[in-house]
Amino acid sequence: MNFFTKLFLCLFLFSAGITLAQNNTDAFEKKSFVILFSGKDFDSTLSFAKTSAKKLKLKFDESRVQKDSLTHLTFPKTICESNGFSSPCYVARGRFDDGIYISIEYSDDYNGFAKGYYLVIAASGEPADAKLKSEFQKIKKSFPKSYRKQADVYIGCIH
Repeated sequence: MNFFTKLFLCLFLFSAGITLAQNNTDAFEKKSFVILFSGKDFDSTLSFAKTSAKKLKLKFDESRVQKDSLTHLTFPKTICESNGFSSPCYVARGRFDDGIYISIEYSDDYNGFAKGYYLVIAASGEPADAKLKSEFQKIKKSFPKSYRKQADVYIGCIH
């Protein structure tokens, strides 16, 4: 192999590495979450989610989340299959579902969160979102221990 062939291969591999690194970081987006509760027990977390939804007058669709022994959370089998996944399946909040509503999430699904907890999340969105900040202040009045936490959420392909 001559010098120019080696140089071309080195430059090609170097540029491919840069492209892959850029594409990898493009697959994540910083999100902010308003967390009301965290616990190790799914049933107590579910109970807290129902109570907090009523207290805050926020939507909570209990039928969209179930406990799973393998993945901790799953959508119902019909939702998994209708979206091309086998059951169990679950997509953590933050991909394309920002807003102010109650959901149960599993902490292992987020970078930088303590592992092994079920979370009750009341709001999610862009960290600088003024509506999210103002909603957090309202929620804090009813739930003084609530807090905001940011995480990089994977928004790339999952099929």
